[in-house]
Amino acid sequence: MACTTLLYSGHLLLAILSGFTFNIMSSGLIYFVIGLLPLSFIIAFSGLEIAISFIQAQVFVVLTSSYIKDALDLH
Repeated sequence: MACTTLLYSGHLLLAILSGFTFNIMSSGLIYFVIGLLPLSFIIAFSGLEIAISFIQAQVFVVLTSSYIKDALDLH
């Protein structure tokens, strides 16, 4: 359950920031330039979320391989 909440929290953060950025950038030219700051945060959080997904995949593969090896060798 903790893993799914971590996944959903990243997606929820991106959804909130996207809506916030869209509302700012659609308000006018000055606000469009100001809206580039939250847009950069969206890009940074997307990269962070991709990096975290790679780390989670690596941990899953290592643990699964370890469990399979133990099941075959110890029994």
